[in-house]
Amino acid sequence: MAQEAANPELVELESKQLEMMVKREAKSIKEKYIEAPFTTDFAIMFIPIEGMYAEILRRPGVMDTLQNEYKVLIAGPMTLSALLNSLQMGFKTLKIQKSTSEVWKVLGEAKTEFLTTSALKGAPDSR
Repeated sequence: MAQEAANPELVELESKQLEMMVKREAKSIKEKYIEAPFTTDFAIMFIPIEGMYAEILRRPGVMDTLQNEYKVLIAGPMTLSALLNSLQMGFKTLKIQKSTSEVWKVLGEAKTEFLTTSALKGAPDSR
């Protein structure tokens, strides 16, 4: 509305109000839904209107504040799918890394037991 009326002061006022509302909602999301280690240490705020999403991105420092202070990522209609896919791949990678470390642990224990058993069998009889 303000942009259509070509009123720069009103545009800036409404942009600031949008910024404050997004930060308030990010704080609310953080307080309600982020509780590590029971949840991820971040959340996603979906902005359903691409123009509003673009306006939030346009505001200097807003994304950094949302991510660093509130641990909230924002996603618009065009970016939500890509963001969710990348998170899914990241979680799969973490799962594989965890499985790999467990396999190495088991292999290390097996090696230790093998060396212990070999040493006992190879040791001279103490009769």
